[in-house]
Amino acid sequence: MPKLVGISYFEATGKGVREAGEELNINVHYDGPTSAIHEDQVRMLNTWMA
Repeated sequence: MPKLVGISYFEATGKGVREAGEELNINVHYDGPTSAIHEDQVRMLNTWMA
């Protein structure tokens, strides 16, 4: 999970993560909040694990 989406640095790392996932034949879900508030990251993680 990136700190937030919509930032070119994190978009580039997401591209690398997705490419590595394809090479390793694993599913990658790369998403993050739209603000740099850690509570938003926690909320997303809790949703994914529910």
